[in-house]
Amino acid sequence: MPVERPDAAALQVFLSACGEAPLAGTGETWLGYYRLPTTAGRRLIRLFDSDDDRAAAAARLDCLGEAGIPCPQPIADACDAASHRLGGQAALLLTCPPGMTAADYTSARCAALGGLLAQSHRAGEVCASVQAGVRTVREWRETAAALAPGLPREEAVLLLDEVRFQGLFRFGDLPQGLVHGNVTRDSALFEGERASGILGLEDGRPDAWLRDLASAADACCGHGDGSLDGERTQTLLQAYHGQRPLTPIERGAWPVMLRAVALQRWVEALQAGSASAADACARLRDRIAHESELQRYWP
Repeated sequence: MPVERPDAAALQVFLSACGEAPLAGTGETWLGYYRLPTTAGRRLIRLFDSDDDRAAAAARLDCLGEAGIPCPQPIADACDAASHRLGGQAALLLTCPPGMTAADYTSARCAALGGLLAQSHRAGEVCASVQAGVRTVREWRETAAALAPGLPREEAVLLLDEVRFQGLFRFGDLPQGLVHGNVTRDSALFEGERASGILGLEDGRPDAWLRDLASAADACCGHGDGSLDGERTQTLLQAYHGQRPLTPIERGAWPVMLRAVALQRWVEALQAGSASAADACARLRDRIAHESELQRYWP
């Protein structure tokens, strides 16, 4: 869950449990974390709904870090139990990977992201835990039925038709493991064109690995009009394929998964009342209109 600026006294107690102290006036909310420099280095704070969620996230990040994935790592060695809560909320104090988010995804950055996702998926084979996965078809139908009356007729028809379409498919036969679950333009950190970190894996869950690739392509390999850039999409997939070979069944599911991700992001934008809903709808329309072409973007 997102972190607002913490109370100064509570932050002092939280950090002191790990032998650290904040540097005055320099913290900020950042990509779902609270980022701040401390006496021991740059840190991230992440809040959770429960102690169980916190413990599961810490174990997942520890496991991925041991496998060499450059994700935030829990600061635990010098901490006592007071570091488990910030102002009464379950919390983790984390290292902050180096680098910056990318305003522009070049082919080289798409390749770097593809390789990093493949590495995290391979490492995640031993790090996944039982958690709620993506929405069930029933949940999609209930959500669509609730949203449709508030949409223009053409968009309501599109939403209901796409939910029905997705209900025809099951992704359980695809290669599975720990996935990021929501790869966005801000999920990866870069030093130049090299991927130096990945954020958000504390929320990872078991699912089809192809979903992360579709999320990454949707977020990072598109044009302003919502269409996919063929060269960057193929570069993403080729870099991934070089480290975790993609299978024929994944190729067959690729256009459908791209539509599923576009639908998910449109629904999330509608539920949030976000101005990005129109762009998300345009991406879904593009995936439907060009479905027959999407399999060409394959290694």
